[in-house]
Amino acid sequence: MKGVLVCFALSALVASVAYWSSSSLPFSLLVLSLYLTCLCFLCLPRVLFLQRKRRIRRECYRFMNAFLTTCSVTNSLSRGFQAACEGAEG
Repeated sequence: MKGVLVCFALSALVASVAYWSSSSLPFSLLVLSLYLTCLCFLCLPRVLFLQRKRRIRRECYRFMNAFLTTCSVTNSLSRGFQAACEGAEG
């Protein structure tokens, strides 16, 4: 929902600049609809995908770091795995 609001705000900003530069309401509405469509259906899904991918990478990094640290301290693979799984989200 937040992403859609950002898309609408950016589209409205660009449409207002288009209206200011051309003084044509139909042209500015066309610009608004084009920007809103492109941002909501092309850019927003890509941004959400990249955010999810970055979250997964960070989770993997945290798991591996906790596992290796616990294994080096306890010298036990099962304890290391259990300790690393305690902080895992997914």
